[in-house]
This record gives sequence, C-alpha cells and structure tokens, in this order.
Amino acid sequence: MQRVSLWDVMIEDKYRVKVSSKGQIVIPSEIRDRYGFTEGTELIVKPLDENRLLLEKVPRLSELFGFLGKAKVSRVLLEAREREVCAENILFKRVHNGKMGKG
Repeated sequence: MQRVSLWDVMIEDKYRVKVSSKGQIVIPSEIRDRYGFTEGTELIVKPLDENRLLLEKVPRLSELFGFLGKAKVSRVLLEAREREVCAENILFKRVHNGKMGKG
C-alpha cells in the first residue's frame, strides 16, 4: 500500500512557481498544454483575495464571433470600420470648412 502524505493531497492539481525579479512567473508546461496557452496568449489576472489570483484567458475575436466564421468576422469588422471612416471624414470636412455648429 502506497502512503500518501497530507502535502500530496493538498497540492493535487496545484503547481508551485516563483515570482522572478521582473515580477514574472512561469506557467508549467502541463497547464499551458492543457489549456492551450501559447506564446502571446493574453491572460487576465484577477485578485480573489490577498492570497489567491485567478487567471482567465482573453478570448480572441474569432472565438467570440465563432458562430459567424473567421471570414465573416473580418468582413463585419471591416464594414464597421468603413462606416466609422466615412463618419470621421464628414466631421473632418465640416470642421475644416467652417460648418461646425451650423445645422
């Protein structure tokens, strides 16, 4: 029969890491692999209390709008940006032609 220490039970699925002099930690490769944290993955660090932090993966736009598909998301975003540019151009022309404030 294998003996299991209290420490082994307490740290199940927990990893001990150290904070570097630059304030960085290394997420163990098992966790990175399991959750798909690759280089450049953005995480939100949320303090839960003075002893615990929660890490949340920031979803990409393609994940948020996955039901539209990547090509549709790009098209939707480009169309929205085109509308913004048109509105900015109209405002720019009004300001530079002295029509600002004149209905």
